[in-house]
Amino acid sequence: MENKRLNRQATFISLLNLLYASRHFSVLTHIHGRFIFMAGFLSLIGLYLSLKARNHVIKWLCFFINLCLLVWIIYAGFIA
Repeated sequence: MENKRLNRQATFISLLNLLYASRHFSVLTHIHGRFIFMAGFLSLIGLYLSLKARNHVIKWLCFFINLCLLVWIIYAGFIA
């Protein structure tokens, strides 16, 4: 039961992060600090939960999604 809960949490946070970031991808040159903080926070939570997930497919898929988003957020933060 614990394994399923961890898998669902990692998947939910990754999808939430994708949804949140996809709404703001078009504003790459007009990024606000609030977006960077919130998306970065969600990415870090997603990375942590993805490493705790037991299903290897979910673990590495969520890890890759969150890592890519975190790198994009850091890059966008330096541009802004």
